[in-house]
Amino acid sequence: MDRQAELLEVPYFHVVFTVPEPIATIAFQNQTVVYDILFRAASETLRTITIAGVELLRRIRKDQFNLGRLRLRDRRAPAVWEAVLAA
Repeated sequence: MDRQAELLEVPYFHVVFTVPEPIATIAFQNQTVVYDILFRAASETLRTITIAGVELLRRIRKDQFNLGRLRLRDRRAPAVWEAVLAA
C-alpha cells in the first residue's frame, strides 16, 4: 500500500529526538517507562515551542517586539529566531 495515501492534506514536520548512548541502553531495557518519559518530554517541548512562537508572532504583528532593535541583516525566519533567542 502507498503510505502517501494515508497522510492528511496538512503540513507535516519531521522531528527527531535523540538520547545519549547510555540512556539508549537503559531505554532499550525499560522501553515502556523510558519511552513514556521521552514522549511526554518531547510533547511538552513541542507545545512550549509552538506557544512561544505564536506569542512572539502576535507581539511582532502588534509592534510589541521591535525587530529593528536587533539590527538584523537577514530577516528570514531562522535568523530572526536566532536573534530573538539571543536577545
